[in-house]
Amino acid sequence: MPRSLSLKEKVQIIRECQRPGATQSQVAAKWELHRSVVCRIWQQKEKLLADYEAGQSNGCRKRGREGKAPAVDRALFTWLKEKRAQGVLLAGPAVKEKARQLAASLGLNDFKASDGWFTRWKKRFNVACGKEQGGKQSANKPTTEQWQCEKLPRILEKFSRADIYNADETGLYLKGLSSKDRVTVLVCANMDGSDKRPLVMIGTSKRPRCFPVDFRKLPLNYVSSANAWMTGEIFIKWLKKWDRQLYWQSRQICLFLANCSVHPQGVVLTNIQLEFLPPNATSSMQPMAQGVIENMKGHYRSKIASRINVALDVDPSADVQTVLKTVNLLDCVHLVAEAWQDVKPTTISNCFWKGKFVVPEEGGRDEDIAEPEKRACVDETYHNAEDTQESEDDFDEVPSPTNSELLKALNTLRHFSQLEGLGDGVYRVPICCY
Repeated sequence: MPRSLSLKEKVQIIRECQRPGATQSQVAAKWELHRSVVCRIWQQKEKLLADYEAGQSNGCRKRGREGKAPAVDRALFTWLKEKRAQGVLLAGPAVKEKARQLAASLGLNDFKASDGWFTRWKKRFNVACGKEQGGKQSANKPTTEQWQCEKLPRILEKFSRADIYNADETGLYLKGLSSKDRVTVLVCANMDGSDKRPLVMIGTSKRPRCFPVDFRKLPLNYVSSANAWMTGEIFIKWLKKWDRQLYWQSRQICLFLANCSVHPQGVVLTNIQLEFLPPNATSSMQPMAQGVIENMKGHYRSKIASRINVALDVDPSADVQTVLKTVNLLDCVHLVAEAWQDVKPTTISNCFWKGKFVVPEEGGRDEDIAEPEKRACVDETYHNAEDTQESEDDFDEVPSPTNSELLKALNTLRHFSQLEGLGDGVYRVPICCY
C-alpha cells in the first residue's frame, strides 16, 4: 500500500535530495519509497517549501488540500503575519471580518467566512488567534506607569476633550440576583460628558414579547446573545455603525478600550482611532470603571426601589416579589435609559480625571455656573406662580383621585408611551407625592 507522507517528511526528502552527491534513487531507497514518488516531490519542491515556511501545516497533516478560496487564504495569512509583527493581537471576529473584505476586493462575492471555514483555515496555516505565544508578547508590554506617563499624553494631545471616549461593559441584574434577569450593558461617553452614547443592552431573547414591533422606538439599542454577554461580532457591528455616523459628520475621535477578547483588534475603521489600555489595568485606569457605571446603577436601583415603594403604598397587602413580577423587560429598558440620562457630565469628567486622563483645560468649566442658573429659573417660576394664584373660591371643588386610581392610570399611560416611543416624560411623574 502506498505510504502517505506529511508535509514535514516531504520537506526532509527535498533537503536530502539537495545534499551534494545525493541521488533520487538513494533517497528513495533510504525512505523505502518508489523513485517516482521522490521525483514527484522534487518537482513540487517550490510549493512544498513555501507552504512549510509559511506555516500552512503543523507538519502532521498527510494531505495539503487548499481551501475553496486559496487566494483569500494566502492573503489573509500574509496580513495576519504583518499585524503580529507589529505586536497586534487579533481575535477571531476581526480576522474573519478581514477575510470578508479581502474576498470582496478579489470579487469573490460567494465567499462565506463561516466558523467551519475559519477552523479549517487555522489548521491549514497553523494559526492560533487570540493567544499570545509564550512570554514574548507580555515581556514587551510597557508597564501601566510607563503607558500613563509616555504613551497616553501623546494620544490625548491629538484630540479635544469632546473627541476622547471610553466604552466598557457591565453586568446588570434587572430585578434581583436571578441569572435570568441578568443583562450586559455597554456604556460609552466622552471626556467632558457632553456625549453619552445610547446604551447597548444585551439580553438572551431575540425579540421579547413586551417590546414594540419597531425596535427603533426603544430608548437604547437592544441585541441578543446566547448568554446575554458581549461578543466580538456585536461589538464590531456597534463600532462600524458609529464609525459611519462619524464619517458623515466629518469627525475623528479616539476610543479607549479594555484589552480583552470581545474587543477585537485590527478592525478597519475610518473615523475612530482605537487605543487599548494596558492589560490588567482596567480597574485602575478605565474611566467608566472609576464611578460612571456605579453611578448609573445607583440611579437605576433608586428608580426600581421607588417603583416598589409606590406600589406597596397603594396596596399594603402586596409584597416585593409580587410587585417585581409586574415589572417587565420593557419597563427595565426605559428605567436603565433614564438612569443613564441622570448621570451628570461632571461625574463623567471627574472619572476620566481619576483614571489619569488629563488634558489642558479649555477655558472654565460650564458646570460651575450651570446649577445657580437653574436654581434662579426655578425660583423665578415659583414666585410668578404665587403672584398669579387665584382664590380657591373661584373654582368648583373636584374630588381627588385615589392613589390606586393614579397608579393604574399611570401604568396605562406608561405602557402606551413605551410601545409608541413617545419619550420618557411619563417615567418622571412623581406619583409618590400624592
